[in-house]
Amino acid sequence: MGLESSSLRKLLKNGLRRGMTEEQVRAFFLETWLLDLESSEAVQLFGVLETRGWLTQSAETGLWKTHLGSSKSF
Repeated sequence: MGLESSSLRKLLKNGLRRGMTEEQVRAFFLETWLLDLESSEAVQLFGVLETRGWLTQSAETGLWKTHLGSSKSF
């Protein structure tokens, strides 16, 4: 999957402060990459970001938050 790094940075930046609702994430994917959240490409991207600990969904609020300082080792 090829992504423009500026778009990926924008996605992660959007999750830094308050986080994003699933609808906001869905809208971002559609507007930026023309991808539905259920598409294989979006699922793959979420998998990579979650595995690295960069983007996680809060169990308390349901918001998607960016955690760039907490990269998990492999």
